[in-house]
Amino acid sequence: MIDVYNPFCERETRPFGWAGYPTPDGQRKPESRGQKLTRRGATESGVRLLVSVLCVFLLSVTSTFAQAKPNVPKMKFLVHLTCGPENPTKAALGFLVAKTALSEGHTVSLFLAGDAAVLLRDADLDKVEGLGTGKLREHYEALMKGGARFYVSGMSAKARGITDADLSGKPAEFAMPTKLVQLAADSDRMFTY
Repeated sequence: MIDVYNPFCERETRPFGWAGYPTPDGQRKPESRGQKLTRRGATESGVRLLVSVLCVFLLSVTSTFAQAKPNVPKMKFLVHLTCGPENPTKAALGFLVAKTALSEGHTVSLFLAGDAAVLLRDADLDKVEGLGTGKLREHYEALMKGGARFYVSGMSAKARGITDADLSGKPAEFAMPTKLVQLAADSDRMFTY
């Protein structure tokens, strides 16, 4: 045991090795820097320890807040689909990407044109399943519940026999190319499938 300075009391006994180690003649050898443990040295050591602990605490708090996701929409996404039931993997992929963006807190709109205009018919929603990209119906349900908006090209729908009855009860409306241009201009990101 050796006697060391403790700022909170006059003397304190600690085991060897705490602030040095004994020499063969029984004297305490100073720390590796060649300094004796003094009141100033003890205070500086305490300050360094306190600063180290505070840095670790701040880093852990910062990383915790960095991982938190705010509940507000971050960006506006537009997913433009032209592939229909003839290419189920690509059609389902477009819906999957839109669903993923929505689940991340983004605002999502989908514009269905060309062969994709038929994808909101109940028969096509039920039968389209992509290879590795999931079922169209499941993606559609998640998008509908999440507040995504669907726009169907009026000209493409008319050419394929899509009517108001096919869109009834769905968050969808017929739109002209001007709406696609407006959505693209207002969006932060646009994906095309």
